[in-house]
Amino acid sequence: MDQADLAKMLADGETALRAGEWNVAFEKAGAVIAVDVNQPDAYFIQGIARMAQGQLNEASPLLQQAIALQPEHLHAIFNLGLVQAKQQEYPAASGSFLRVLELAPQHAEARLQLALAMEQSDDLMGALQAYQDLMSLPANPGGKDYVTLAVEGVGRVTAKIAGMSEGQSETDGS
Repeated sequence: MDQADLAKMLADGETALRAGEWNVAFEKAGAVIAVDVNQPDAYFIQGIARMAQGQLNEASPLLQQAIALQPEHLHAIFNLGLVQAKQQEYPAASGSFLRVLELAPQHAEARLQLALAMEQSDDLMGALQAYQDLMSLPANPGGKDYVTLAVEGVGRVTAKIAGMSEGQSETDGS
């Protein structure tokens, strides 16, 4: 099998992925890996297929392998962060989203997911900063309203911080 055949099978796997044919995508990518274990996009396709099926424990090592083969694989890093967040591994998820932002500083969804992961792990000051950074990104006309999501996040985090301060004042006797 030559490189053109591998590229065709990868393209078929991507097409199946877009069509929601998770098992077909997984099998096409697996056929590529059987011939060449150094194809990061094949592991990525398999990871996304497993992620879409809710098989997060299987998705994670596949995405990690894609990243090991191509350390700047933005989509694999981002989706690994999503898997980690779903598995409540918030510090790891934050690290993945920070890596995405190193590679693509204007990646609004990574900024939002970073803020959410930090909020979930009670890194409230980090979450507050991430939400504020999200508000400073350029608007996404016709897309997701990140400014509103960021404002809502700032409100939630600020309320948590205020609640903590009130609780501390009560225990201090103030």
